[in-house]
Amino acid sequence: MVVDEQRMDEIERHADDLEARLARVEAAVRQPARATATTTTGSRSLAAVHPDWAASAPAGPVPAHAAATERPTPAPAPERPVPAPATATALPRPRSAALTGASLEDLLGGRVLAWVGGAALLLGVAFFLAIAVSRGWLGEDARCVLAAAGALGLLAFGVRLRERGGPAEAALAAAGAAIGALDVTIVVATRAYDLFPATAGIALALAVGAGATVLAIRWRSQAVAALGILGGLLAPALAGATYDGATIALLLACAVPAAAVLIAQRWDRIALAAFAVTAPQLGLWLVRDPSSGAALAALGAFGVLTVVQAVGFELRTAAPGLRPASAFLLTLDALFLAGAGSAVALGHDQSAVAHLWLAGLAAAHLGVGMTTGRVPRVSRELRLLALSLGVVLADVAFAAAVSGVALPVGYAVGALAFAVLARALPERKADHLFVRAGLGGHVLLAAAHALTVDAPAGALIGGGASVDAGAAALALASVAAASFAGARVATLPREMRAALDLTALAAVAWLSAIVLAPVPLAIAWAAEGAALALVWRRSGEAVATGAAWAHLAMGTSVALILVAPPSAIVDGLDDPLGATAVLGALALALARCARTGLGGPDEDDERIVTGLLYGGAALTVLLLASELVVTPFDLHAGQVALSALWGVTGASALVAGLRLDRAIVRRAGLGLLLVTIGKVFLVDLATLDSAARAGSFLALGFLLLGAAFAWQRQRPAVGRAADVAA
Repeated sequence: MVVDEQRMDEIERHADDLEARLARVEAAVRQPARATATTTTGSRSLAAVHPDWAASAPAGPVPAHAAATERPTPAPAPERPVPAPATATALPRPRSAALTGASLEDLLGGRVLAWVGGAALLLGVAFFLAIAVSRGWLGEDARCVLAAAGALGLLAFGVRLRERGGPAEAALAAAGAAIGALDVTIVVATRAYDLFPATAGIALALAVGAGATVLAIRWRSQAVAALGILGGLLAPALAGATYDGATIALLLACAVPAAAVLIAQRWDRIALAAFAVTAPQLGLWLVRDPSSGAALAALGAFGVLTVVQAVGFELRTAAPGLRPASAFLLTLDALFLAGAGSAVALGHDQSAVAHLWLAGLAAAHLGVGMTTGRVPRVSRELRLLALSLGVVLADVAFAAAVSGVALPVGYAVGALAFAVLARALPERKADHLFVRAGLGGHVLLAAAHALTVDAPAGALIGGGASVDAGAAALALASVAAASFAGARVATLPREMRAALDLTALAAVAWLSAIVLAPVPLAIAWAAEGAALALVWRRSGEAVATGAAWAHLAMGTSVALILVAPPSAIVDGLDDPLGATAVLGALALALARCARTGLGGPDEDDERIVTGLLYGGAALTVLLLASELVVTPFDLHAGQVALSALWGVTGASALVAGLRLDRAIVRRAGLGLLLVTIGKVFLVDLATLDSAARAGSFLALGFLLLGAAFAWQRQRPAVGRAADVAA
């Protein structure tokens, strides 16, 4: 208790000291707002410094040393009123007013009319030149001079209006129409009238395109760029020029400023429109059957220009992912170049050139994908898209240059390359998605070619006359090897690894069916089923147990359909040695699978499936013995021997079950005896002759009596065991 009182005194002294210090700080600051709230008590001084403490501050007298520090503070000066503004500021118009009558009128009058007028002027120049050509108005020089002078005058008017702050839309429309008119005039003067050579026309077109680019960048006007650049690209079509090498060179020269505008201003619409305008004109030129060298050179230049635009987007835009314009440009460019270049080369009976063209395209796209990965601003998605296009083009080139079994082998090698790449790549989702798609796609290509060309379904079970067994084996072996190795080399999800393992197992099974006759095929499938059951036992892979059941089912089907059909218990075996080997191997495989616990992790299921597998093995042995018994005899003697075999086997199983106290063995023996009784009374009695019927009934009678005697002799022990267990 003394300790508690001392502790309380110490706390009170600390509180008094704290209040004194706060009072001194308040007196030094002398803030007007706090001075009005300050009182002579220490608690109110504390509330003046921290108003939110006032409610929790304890009431009580102020210590003497704290009160001595209190000083009076002057009253705060009155605040000077703030004068109201002379004029009220207008509130911004709400966004919902954008579609009012005034704004719609402004849109129609200021923007739509200006651009429609500019387009009309451009079309008017084109139609004027076309009519002038057809009707012979003025001379060729005069027509071009008038068109150029009018276009330059309109351009000067638009530039002057824009630079002096005039109506922006009217100025931009005038400048754009003038640029398009100049492009049309240059093409007509160069190609239609031959006023100056194509080189001069190219230089003039480049000058106009450069001027349009400068104006578009200066004014930040995508519309000027569209009218100027796209007008130049459409100039050959508008003027009706002949598509030859010079026209295409002029067209590509006009396409260069479009790429410059795209890279500088990030105008993806211009790039897509430029591709849509230029590619068909290149196609029209290719239809005219040009020389393959010039055509491929023009296609290569166009492809390089398009790739530069796609990469330029990534360099100029700090986007988090792949821009749609870059993806479309890169993909459309690859498809167009591959199709057009192959058509040109094949049209000139140059298949080797077509193959080299496709291979070059593949290498170029792979190079773009690998080099852009070192550029920080280029997205990983663009790099992966370029690599994907390169891989697809490489596959197309490989398929065009190679035929036969080399195709699936090559695809399998590609799958292994992707597996190695998947193991070497860091943990990035996009990268692994790319390599896994490449691995799975090449396995599918190899499997599709092998199953449709090299080893079709018609060649199953021993091979067909029209199928090369060696080529089929090589194709299927390559599929199996690529699938199996890819599932273990690459870091893959569990589902994809299981799919590859199933593909490998299916390829091996198909290979066995192609190259093996029925007897070795059934033995091989039975052995593979037992091996897969052992694999499942050691690894726990679900795909192994499913494949084990499938191989057992396939081996059983071949054995019962082609080697040892059930009808042989009447007619006998054609190949007793082969049937013995097949059914013996199948019985051993079933017993081996039963020992591995193929039923599953659940004990009840495993017990049931194990019993079924052992029962299947026993039935297989009984079927073999039955067919071997009847084979040396005629129908009547064979059936008597078969009835005797079944009776002896049933009685033996019954006695063994009684001695070993195995209910399942006893029941199997009883079941076989019942089947034997049914056979003798229903089949033998109706089909056999008198001597055979007598023999069947005598043999059955002795066996049944012996079985009954054994049952009566062993049953008390079984009953006592059952009673004890109960």
